[in-house]
Amino acid sequence: MRNINAEKKSTIASFNNTHLAGLQRDVKTKCDQRYVRLSNNTKSNKSFPDRSHETFLERSGMAFTKRSGIPFPERSGMAFQERSEITFRQRSKITFRERSGISFRERTIPPSYNEIAQNANTDPAYFFNNNLIVPQGAQSFIADVLGGKTSLIPSDDLYNRVQRIEERRSRLTQNNLIFSSSLQFFNSTKAGIFDKTFTQFRTNLSWSGNLLQAFAKQFNWEQSNEQYLLFDVPFSQFVKLETDFVKHWEISENQVFAVRAFAGAAIPYGNADNIPFNRSFFAGGAYDNRAWEVYRLGPGSSNTGNEFNEANLKLAFNVEYRFDLIGAFKGALFIDAGNIWNVADNVDEPARRFDGFQDLDELAVGTGFGLRYDFGLFLLRLDMGFKTYNPVLSKGYRWNFNYQLKNANPTLGINYPF
Repeated sequence: MRNINAEKKSTIASFNNTHLAGLQRDVKTKCDQRYVRLSNNTKSNKSFPDRSHETFLERSGMAFTKRSGIPFPERSGMAFQERSEITFRQRSKITFRERSGISFRERTIPPSYNEIAQNANTDPAYFFNNNLIVPQGAQSFIADVLGGKTSLIPSDDLYNRVQRIEERRSRLTQNNLIFSSSLQFFNSTKAGIFDKTFTQFRTNLSWSGNLLQAFAKQFNWEQSNEQYLLFDVPFSQFVKLETDFVKHWEISENQVFAVRAFAGAAIPYGNADNIPFNRSFFAGGAYDNRAWEVYRLGPGSSNTGNEFNEANLKLAFNVEYRFDLIGAFKGALFIDAGNIWNVADNVDEPARRFDGFQDLDELAVGTGFGLRYDFGLFLLRLDMGFKTYNPVLSKGYRWNFNYQLKNANPTLGINYPF
């Protein structure tokens, strides 16, 4: 009986081993057949290893490389370098940064004065610690450029930039003689200091140089560059008009809605072809467009890189919602819009000039919020402005709604901006 049972067990084990070997052969045969079909597939024209290698390394391998920094060999490295570095980096720098308004240096910030000088075969004696010596080195460099003693030629953009810098230097340091008169009209419906619903309107008209021009022609005064001189200085001649409208609505006891509109123009004529710096307009700052620093906005869509930007035409619009927070703390949400341009003067750069209503698309828009503390006699405010529409950027990339604090322009001010 024991021998019969042993024979049965041996027979069953042999059958199981034989059956298992058969299954393994069948699975291997089917895998080989699938491999052959994939290898001969005319649609993909690639073997299974090539196709799986490409798919895995280009898709998962590239993603792994980006995150871990451990590049896959050969094909995955090529895919990452070519596709990731070129496409991803260029697209992220151009698309993301232009759309967000955080544009990279090569696009929005022109080369500095020192960088131009360092690359223009400039005399090393003009520098100290890789910076032009002020004022001797800077003035000597400008004279060399305009005199054709450097590698820059008049057709170069950098040459034109140096020329404009010299024009700005001359303008900011020039002597001005201004004999002017003005008329002002002001009207307000504000009944008292605590009145929160009121309307204000102010307009100012001023003119300069007309009487001196009449005397100069009558007595044939000395001239220089076709300008009459008085005390060896050409006197200014212009007419300037400014209008300012402010409206406040008290929504509730602790809420106020305020708007402001400003327009101004100063036109030179006769003995002048530009407006003196202290009679021109600027944009930006705590009482204007709070998303830009004072003097840093405009003119127009230009990006001069100058510390002081001014022009003779200005439009500005402001909207602000004010509300109480806790105790003497108050809050605000605001929208500022505006810009400055050159018109009817000696500036011929298209980006700076106002040539028609089509240039209204260069109105810069800033939005933000503010925190104020009321001391009773005065109010101290901190406003955080964001460049929501930046006319310096290319069309299609000017809008930006990235409200991260690192992109904000903080401004401090005393009392309300309008």
